[in-house]
Amino acid sequence: MHYKHGMSKHPIYLVWDSMRRRCQDSNRKDYADYGGRGIKVCERWQDSANFIEDMLPTWKPGLTLDRINNDGNYEPGNCRWVTMTEQLSNRRAYGEIPFKGVSRNGKNYRADIKIKGEQLYLGTFPTPEEASEAYQQAKIKCREAK
Repeated sequence: MHYKHGMSKHPIYLVWDSMRRRCQDSNRKDYADYGGRGIKVCERWQDSANFIEDMLPTWKPGLTLDRINNDGNYEPGNCRWVTMTEQLSNRRAYGEIPFKGVSRNGKNYRADIKIKGEQLYLGTFPTPEEASEAYQQAKIKCREAK
């Protein structure tokens, strides 16, 4: 492949390539945390030249690409360059899932409910929201059964 911008070996090009792959290549190990949970790369940034045009003016060696809204897409209004320390403070907390009855199970999320002291497995789901929905439905059914 021939690149018009001549930046294919520049670190910012490598950032662009990695960003696209983690959102679009379902074979990547980190896909579940990006494309697998709906994070997309905007249409403009599908072309590396546009990404470079938008992001190169503020790039400095040692900085990493960060999404301001961690649930938002990779797009000009939601991305910035930050230090690794700043990047780590903007991550989703893997150990802390804000849904009752939901825990991390590898790349997926497990839902359980305790009924009369007995832990019941409700299933494994691709997102914490889906696992939480299973928990909420089970909770409703338990109330209705009383």
